[in-house]
Amino acid sequence: MKVLLNGDSNMSGEELDDVSLSIGHQFCHLLGGEAVNLSYTGSSNDRIYDTTMAYITNNPVDFVLIGWSEMSRVQWFTNAEGQGKFYEINNLGVGKQPLPYEYQERYNHWKKFMADDWQFGKVMGWYWREKIYNLHCLMNYNKIPHLFFHAFHRFHVYDKQYQLNWHDRFIDPYENPNTLPTTYIHWSRNNGYQEITPGWFHYEPAAQRAWAELLVDHVNTHNLTTI
Repeated sequence: MKVLLNGDSNMSGEELDDVSLSIGHQFCHLLGGEAVNLSYTGSSNDRIYDTTMAYITNNPVDFVLIGWSEMSRVQWFTNAEGQGKFYEINNLGVGKQPLPYEYQERYNHWKKFMADDWQFGKVMGWYWREKIYNLHCLMNYNKIPHLFFHAFHRFHVYDKQYQLNWHDRFIDPYENPNTLPTTYIHWSRNNGYQEITPGWFHYEPAAQRAWAELLVDHVNTHNLTTI
């Protein structure tokens, strides 16, 4: 059973001494699958979406697990030093590729006026709800079993008439002011788990194991390994 994993640092196993203790690898171990991990530290949802689409278009896969990142994260394409590539832009300033110096002023402006702006995050949440739902529908059409969860933020869609049906393939997708959020980092904090480095939102191996168990229980309860 080939399991495609994608997400940001929470799925890549950042700061763990042994990446086999990460959410994705623990999930695969419990489910009895072989991991193909496309996760990337500092990743935007753009990168997660694009790399997932590229992989499932060109490769067979038995299951897809994605932990979606912050809604406000973006990608910037640069030709710094003659090397055209995308950089992952996030408000923590973490990632595998440091942003070229000449883009620092643009980054400072983005971080101050966009990254932490609630309205921007809300609008991006609506945008990503539509785009991720398209991916969900495409996977259903192609009979690719999958499960999604939020690592950081849920979709800010409060009215139930506009909440799309994910057929149990998204853990707690929508913001609900009356309940605690079931996103990975909030769930870990609310259950008393500790960050490896305070402020970086990477939780101890015990949290990653427990979250993987929660995901597998959800898969088994709803028979999500088949479509």
